[in-house]
Amino acid sequence: MASGQVLRFDRFTLDLPKRCLHAGDRVELKLRPKSFDVLRYLVENPGRVVTKDELASTVWPKVVVTDDSLVQCIRDVRAVLGDDGQRFIRTIPRCGYMFVADVDMVAASRVAAPPSPDDGGAIAHDARAAEGETLRSRPWSRHVRWMASSMALAVVVATAVAIAVAGRQSDAPVATENLTIAVLPFASLDPQEPHFGHGMAEDLITAVSRFRDVAVIARNSSFRYRGDADVAQAGRELGASFVVRGSVGRDEGRARINVQLVDTRSGATRWAARYDRPLGSLFELQDEVADQVVSKLVGQARHFSAERLRTRHPSTLEAYELVLKARQGLMTYGHRGTSDAHALLHEATAIDPSYAPAWVLLARVYVRLYLHPMDDGHLSPQVLEQARGAALEAVSLDPDSSHAHAVLGYVQLWQHQYDASLASLRHAIALNPNDADAFFYHGDALGRAGEHRASIEALERTRRLDPFAPSIVPGLIARSHIMLGEHDQALALSRECSERAPHVNACLVTRAVAAAALGASAEAQTAVRRLLEIYPSFSIGLWPRRFRLDWDETLYIKYLRAAGFPE
Repeated sequence: MASGQVLRFDRFTLDLPKRCLHAGDRVELKLRPKSFDVLRYLVENPGRVVTKDELASTVWPKVVVTDDSLVQCIRDVRAVLGDDGQRFIRTIPRCGYMFVADVDMVAASRVAAPPSPDDGGAIAHDARAAEGETLRSRPWSRHVRWMASSMALAVVVATAVAIAVAGRQSDAPVATENLTIAVLPFASLDPQEPHFGHGMAEDLITAVSRFRDVAVIARNSSFRYRGDADVAQAGRELGASFVVRGSVGRDEGRARINVQLVDTRSGATRWAARYDRPLGSLFELQDEVADQVVSKLVGQARHFSAERLRTRHPSTLEAYELVLKARQGLMTYGHRGTSDAHALLHEATAIDPSYAPAWVLLARVYVRLYLHPMDDGHLSPQVLEQARGAALEAVSLDPDSSHAHAVLGYVQLWQHQYDASLASLRHAIALNPNDADAFFYHGDALGRAGEHRASIEALERTRRLDPFAPSIVPGLIARSHIMLGEHDQALALSRECSERAPHVNACLVTRAVAAAALGASAEAQTAVRRLLEIYPSFSIGLWPRRFRLDWDETLYIKYLRAAGFPE
């Protein structure tokens, strides 16, 4: 459409040359540049479904953006238009948007000048009638029918996860700004239904884009590689560290999905999964794909990116790579790993003070130093305040980061700001429903706030999402079972926790408490002795308050005494 045109719909005028939007009384309505571009593209394409990917590639060319950026622009436009009822922009679930109002187009030179204040705000419509080029929006009922059928197909698509992984040359450097993943169109086992694989890949691209520390190649680029494309070559050309590939098919009323995460440097398959489900449970399978596949492939990609760096000297690394190494150290739960992570993150924030993931991880390190008896920072309010400062810095640098809001909520939890903590964690989950860390912190916060059943659900979700979930997770689930009086489940889970992480004091405390609650005094005493060997100064009096409710706190202290911990 020519740039020298003015588009009119309802009582609004969209002036393309001047890049402004007017209401019927010629009052200019303010829109951010990207929001204006989104509205313009929709108005230029009335009566048809415009996919989110099409909008994103048009408004943000050659830039990978999250789905949240587009959604925010749509919110801005609807607020300006007063479009709460979707009279102008209709949301097409799991697909995109459709502009449904009639549109007139006239040359900008024929648009009447804004009326003077005393003319009653009338608009001269004669220019439109005189300059005859008028574009009426096309009938859109057929597009709605097409959209409905494609949505039905998209459900099957979402159940058919097939992803292809691109490889980088062995001597190519790891990306220094972000972990980059390319999602190729899934191979459909039925050549008559290629859209199944395409749709699933689009869903995964959207889901991966919610992870702020991961860059995902835009659909327009990755979808150029189809069929028997060479994965390593695709990876080199796309600049991806990892590629997701797979296949999807239907057979005798069942959906079968295969997924692989391929390391583009070595060509090795780092993670694979297979799903075989009845077609009648498509929505459940779709949720399973979104929850498990996306989070696990991101977790595996992070893990193996860090593995690549182990032999490289820190002085050669940029902030991103330092953060990867620090994350590996933090996962050990040991003193040395935590100390190394602390040093690496201070180096990372010095190299790039604006890199939010470094501040997120630094906040986690400070919380670890606060909770574990590693040095003088143990249970120090000053250390907890340092954690809060790092978390706030991360939120300030990247307000759309689920990791930043999650770690802020976790710090607020230990500062006993329960309402603020739960609000921050709920916001983190809303930003990224696949963020396992957010569910981990949320589960801990719910348990300490007295919502034990909800805590168990959140922590179980963490275990489903993250193949590298913290070892303490079963211990926290056990804690809630203890408070609910479900001692058999609590003891089994606390054993799992202490066996996976025998050096983590919280696992040993939980095992001792669970055993004491069940009357297994010998097992409780063994756990107490083991903890005192690791942490000789431990006592009930030193134990920080763990629960919001006095009832919960009193009950837990009762079990600590029954287990035989010193006062």
